[in-house]
Amino acid sequence: MRCNSTLVVNHDFRPTFRFVRPLTCLAIALLVLATSPARADPAAPSDSAQPPEAAADAPPPKTIGSEPSTAPGPARPLPMLAPSEQPTHIPLPSAPPPPAKRDESSWKFAYHGYLRAPLRLGVGKRIDSDLPPGYDVSGSRTTLHEATVPDDQALSFSSTQHNPRSWAEGFFSFGNELATGTLGIGSYNLTEGGFNDVNANWGIMQAYVTLTPSLPWENVRLWAKAGAIVDKYGMPGRYDSGEYDMYMFGRTHVLGETTHTEFDLTPAWTLYFEQGFGTHKPDPSIYNNARYTLLHHEHLGLKKGRDLEFGLHYLMSWAQEEYRPTAGTSVAATPPSDVDGATRNGLPPGSYWVAGAEARAELGAFGYLYGAYSHAGAQDALTVSRAIEALSTSGGGEFDLGIVRNYLDSPNCLHATNPNNPPLPATPPPPEHWAPLHPAGCSDGTGAVNAFGAQYEFSYTNFKQQIAGGQRFWGAGQDVILKLYGFAAFVDSVARDTTTVPKDVGTGSNSKSVAFYNASQPGYRTTKLKFGADLTFQVLPWLSPGVRFDRVMPEKNLPEQSFMVLSPRLSFKSQWVTHERITLGYSRYMYDTRVCDSAYVPGPGGVGTVENPDPLSQWRCARPAPSPVPYDGFGSDTGKQPHDTRATGVKRPDENVFKIEATMWW
Repeated sequence: MRCNSTLVVNHDFRPTFRFVRPLTCLAIALLVLATSPARADPAAPSDSAQPPEAAADAPPPKTIGSEPSTAPGPARPLPMLAPSEQPTHIPLPSAPPPPAKRDESSWKFAYHGYLRAPLRLGVGKRIDSDLPPGYDVSGSRTTLHEATVPDDQALSFSSTQHNPRSWAEGFFSFGNELATGTLGIGSYNLTEGGFNDVNANWGIMQAYVTLTPSLPWENVRLWAKAGAIVDKYGMPGRYDSGEYDMYMFGRTHVLGETTHTEFDLTPAWTLYFEQGFGTHKPDPSIYNNARYTLLHHEHLGLKKGRDLEFGLHYLMSWAQEEYRPTAGTSVAATPPSDVDGATRNGLPPGSYWVAGAEARAELGAFGYLYGAYSHAGAQDALTVSRAIEALSTSGGGEFDLGIVRNYLDSPNCLHATNPNNPPLPATPPPPEHWAPLHPAGCSDGTGAVNAFGAQYEFSYTNFKQQIAGGQRFWGAGQDVILKLYGFAAFVDSVARDTTTVPKDVGTGSNSKSVAFYNASQPGYRTTKLKFGADLTFQVLPWLSPGVRFDRVMPEKNLPEQSFMVLSPRLSFKSQWVTHERITLGYSRYMYDTRVCDSAYVPGPGGVGTVENPDPLSQWRCARPAPSPVPYDGFGSDTGKQPHDTRATGVKRPDENVFKIEATMWW
């Protein structure tokens, strides 16, 4: 016989049961209950499961109301039992165990950093032509000043590491094996030896959280970070950014995220993928054309431990923000000065991307080798901010620090006036700082750079040790270390090639001229090249003499800009392998042409002066970076800093520089 039932939902949505043969089923149920043993409460421990002592101390069975956090409330009626037989409580499942106590001991504080603090002393000499006739300064004709050299602006092609400027950074982190928070501070300005330059004191420059989850697969690893972050791609050195402190593909400067995944293909080979996305806000100065910039980047690599690595990289930054007007509404709608680099209205959205491939290899006894090819492309990149720092440049049109001024623009192109741009109409009046595209002979941020970089490192003791079948030499002993390095960039932009203009075109280097534009050829193509060598002798645990040589050729078509640097040094440290170094150094700079011809020459018949007819007369010599380092960098007296500050008084780059430099990492 079957006891059939049907589930019915009442109008108030409470379920009830309609029973078939109700009297028969009720009798069977009562008989079963009467003959069944009493059921134990699952929440209470069983007597048979523990010794008598434990049973005596066992807590009483949980009842409704005794554990408010787990009891479900009053017992609900059981439909198959009579009201007099309803239970007083419903057995509950075992309560979940209390949450595990958090182990605060797994959270650790860490701190690491780097400092470089050089005293850089330049030695110069007063000459009669520095002052007009009849004026003189009594005293010694030898001058001493902050080193004034063409290679100490890190964001320019001519940068080397002979006499780098100050830098200090510290990173504070707190976390465990799964999560870490990091704050980074940095500064180019060490105030104890000078003044407080707020623009060089970066304060908290990085702030991010890194997650490294534990995955169920032993051959897969993942980390992700978000916040104000910096990622580095294309570092030529074995452990750092190489002898030119340069990134072949880019160092990012964004608020955003980066995710990295590694997969072990075999015990020896690992495949990795990395991607990121972020944004960069530009400096709001009226002299900065850059706008709010976005960046995405992707990277694919294959590596065999630390011995061999191949990488592919792609970074894309772009800006499509509205024009940023000058604050306030009373500013006259005057066209910008394209000579002083004032911001321009009317520029289209711009883009700047870098892509390429790299390889690095530990060659055993034969040293370390790195090589890379990088393609940097730009389209109207004057508006792109410094989300990418690549090839010793910062962004697209970030002041004069980006790829536009450092690579794509031809010499003195701002003075070549485009005659094909009609004047702006008076009615309706143009918007603030409105200008047509290509008002001068410059690229306006459109062009490409194909670059090649390489670095080789060789240790004589390591060679001798490994070639005999021994282990790799880790530096604890006498050694001779050789480094060879080089970088070449091939530029192709839409700028006018001003280097082809005859010297006697008659326009002068300080005046804007249509004749200068017409005399130049469309399309600017040039080659930039630099290379060098560094030799270090590890003589004693505390002493390492060395010497470095570099040849820099910033402009193939203007060989007068080239120069060489030779720098012997003595480095002092506490032991063979250590963190610190104090260096005494001397640098001799040798210029193909140290000083340019005068911008003004005698007038007809020797009466008065007129402008030098050569529009590149001030470019046919050693040149400062497009954006000289304020306030005492080479070229900072050319209007590239605030008008209410004092610039360097040095009129020609130094030939002799002495330094005392302290460096340390931890």
